[in-house]
Amino acid sequence: MSENQSLLDRYQSAMQAYLLSQCPWLVSVSLDAAMLAAEPLATPCALLNIERWEPAAENSHQAMPRFDLSCQLIVMVAADGSDGSTGILNAAMALSRALSDQAPGPDLLPATLVSAQPYVLEATWDGYHAWELQLQQPLEFTEGLEEGTTPHALWIGLSPDIGTEHLSDYQLIIDTEAS
Repeated sequence: MSENQSLLDRYQSAMQAYLLSQCPWLVSVSLDAAMLAAEPLATPCALLNIERWEPAAENSHQAMPRFDLSCQLIVMVAADGSDGSTGILNAAMALSRALSDQAPGPDLLPATLVSAQPYVLEATWDGYHAWELQLQQPLEFTEGLEEGTTPHALWIGLSPDIGTEHLSDYQLIIDTEAS
């Protein structure tokens, strides 16, 4: 992953590469709904969409800000042929297995599959079957902490009195800006 990409770009690139490596039968994994403009659509394919994010519940004990991304992965297969309805089920199940509690990249935490269900396409896509997988992906924002970065202060806290609710309990050990 390029160091010049934003964290979300790196996540999307890692997820795209991971899905294509774990499910080589996928023709493509798109990050842009514009893929749906192609006719005929090359299938089986998937569309990854980041829907929203929120602070992670366990953020108070983390050194880095952490967010939980809510992502939607839509998988589509052509309805032609005898295995159209079972083909979409097999595709959705294979993606579910590939994503369940797996880290899609070396710098990423494991994702959690929340649900998988049929996805209703617009009438213009009646030649395709689709399923939607909802997943939650924890993401730590470590930008600005590149290798070689020297901290200007070191604080220590003693468990169990740690986290943002115990900031006054921390003791300053080193302060390079005070010198």
